[in-house]
Amino acid sequence: MNNNMTGNVESLMNNNLNSNVAASSNVSNLMNSNANVHAMQKLSERESMLLQVQAYEFALVEVGLFLDTHPNDQTALAYFGQYRELKHRAVSDYTRMYGPITMDHMDNDLSTWRWIDNPWPWETGSEG
Repeated sequence: MNNNMTGNVESLMNNNLNSNVAASSNVSNLMNSNANVHAMQKLSERESMLLQVQAYEFALVEVGLFLDTHPNDQTALAYFGQYRELKHRAVSDYTRMYGPITMDHMDNDLSTWRWIDNPWPWETGSEG
């Protein structure tokens, strides 16, 4: 490759990396501001916990897309591992308190079908 083309590729890669670092920072800021969003919307504890699970899932999808094109990026891999663990804990906490989020989150005791005990999507929302 000639020097001009090499410089253009390096410039493009640096711009891509910088924009992805900024995006990761934005995701982290969004996740850290969840408490403010919850307070403004007056969410129930259940809704707040579910929103936290969704925020962790969003972060995992976004960093997963980045890792599709940067599979050896150690910072992104560490970020993915951190948020995977946070999501796992959040799902476990939610499931323990309110039941499964999806059918595959049901506990091992299949003596009864608990999936139907949760509110249906049209039954959720703010009360009051």
